[in-house]
Amino acid sequence: MSSHSHGVVAGRNQALYDLKLDTPAVLAESEEVKKPDIIRVIEDSTSVSQSDIERGRSIEMTEAHCKLLTKNRLQLVRNVTPDDVIDHLIQDGVMSEKYAEELRHQPTTRGRAGMVLDHLPRRGDAAFYSFKRALQKTNQKHVAKLLEE
Repeated sequence: MSSHSHGVVAGRNQALYDLKLDTPAVLAESEEVKKPDIIRVIEDSTSVSQSDIERGRSIEMTEAHCKLLTKNRLQLVRNVTPDDVIDHLIQDGVMSEKYAEELRHQPTTRGRAGMVLDHLPRRGDAAFYSFKRALQKTNQKHVAKLLEE
């Protein structure tokens, strides 16, 4: 196992431990209480499937997706129309209404696009896929192609 993989697994184990600490003892003993999805994902595997990611069950954005966003940042900032994708990101739970309001106060389109790109890695792989779908749904397919894996 590489040191990066070991760090990811250790981080997931710590997250699982922290989540279990927050579970009241009475609930933890009950078999009827379902575990939150994130605990199930952490326990069941050391990697998250694409279907889990698309359902918003990602823990962190993968290195490959971060690299795609970084590698194509200039083109994305220049070509994304952020006002068109914001509502899609809100609908998918990637962005809060509060953050969207902050974005809308940014005076330039490029500034708003940059803020969207800065926000995505903090929201995991689900955000990457949501952003890509939003670009496709808002007639920005030419930009979405930059994010092909």
